[in-house]
Amino acid sequence: LRPLIERQREQVVNARKQIQNPVAVKLENLGAGINSRFPEYTPLITADESRLYFTSRRFSNWGQGKEDDLPYEDVYYCIRNSDGSWSSPANVGPPINTEFHDATVALTADGQKLWIYRTEGFYEVQIKGRKFMEPQYVGSPIETKEHEPSASLSPDQRILYFAREIYEEGHYDLFYSQKQSNGKWSEPLRLPSTI
Repeated sequence: LRPLIERQREQVVNARKQIQNPVAVKLENLGAGINSRFPEYTPLITADESRLYFTSRRFSNWGQGKEDDLPYEDVYYCIRNSDGSWSSPANVGPPINTEFHDATVALTADGQKLWIYRTEGFYEVQIKGRKFMEPQYVGSPIETKEHEPSASLSPDQRILYFAREIYEEGHYDLFYSQKQSNGKWSEPLRLPSTI
C-alpha cells in the first residue's frame, strides 16, 4: 500500500496548493439542444471551433447492447451555425460507431483526425471533409494488456500522451510516445513522478 499512500499524500499537497491559488473559470451548459438525459462526456472541439464531437449513451445509439442498464457508447457531432449556436447532435454512424462501445478520445487541432476508443483500444480515423474513413487500429506499442482509456495529441501530432492503468500498483499513470520518421509510435515512456 506504500505507493498508494504516497500518491494520496501527493494529491493532498497538490490540492492545498490549488486552493491557495484558485483559477477563475466560467462553466456554461450547452443546453438541451445538445445535452440529453443520458451520460455525455469527452467533448472535443476543432481549433476553429466549427465542430464538436462527444460520447453519449443515448437509447438512439447505433449498437443495441447495454451495460449498467445504459446503451453502449456512440460518437456524436455538432456543427457551429453562423449565429454561433450549435446544430442538433448527430450520430456519426458507421464506420465509427459499431454495435459495441465507441467513444471519443482525441482530436487533432486541424480537425482532420479523430481518435476513438473501442473495447480493444485506440483507433485513428481520418476525416475528409464530412466523410469519416475506416478507423485504423493503433495497436502496439501503445496498446498493451493494461487499460489505456484516454489520450491527447500534441498540436503537431508527433507526441501522444495517454493514461495507462498500472494494475500491480493500483492506479493510472501518464505515458507518452513519439511518432517516428517511419510513421510508427515509439515505445511509450512513463512521465516523471513530478507529474
